[in-house]
Amino acid sequence: MKEVIDFLKLNSFGNLATCDGGEVDNTPMEIVDLGDGGFYFYMQNSSDVAEHLRMNACVSFCATDPEYKFLKLKGKLVLCDDLNKKIALIQKSKFAEKIFDDRQLENMIIYHLSKGIYLLNDIQNGMKKDGVF
Repeated sequence: MKEVIDFLKLNSFGNLATCDGGEVDNTPMEIVDLGDGGFYFYMQNSSDVAEHLRMNACVSFCATDPEYKFLKLKGKLVLCDDLNKKIALIQKSKFAEKIFDDRQLENMIIYHLSKGIYLLNDIQNGMKKDGVF
């Protein structure tokens, strides 16, 4: 799991796949590790992604580095309405502070991916690791 966390420290932006009714949708997204187990995603409460997640919380997230090493995570997101987590996420995120500030936290929604499966694949070096978290 350390390799997954290390990879995400360097490559926290990727694509989050959700389900919009019967169709797959893909959205650029940042994933944040707060060090408490699992990973977090943030968005505006009124976003299309938030609406998709209200209907179906099963997701897949994929991040890639410049050498095409990639990490794929799959699992079910759980809504997290903890104000302290929102503040910690803004402080740790590379991008959230550009969207949200203390006055806009009521518009921010966060989801926690506490368990799921991962695949870390380095095609150039022939390394492939998978597991559960």
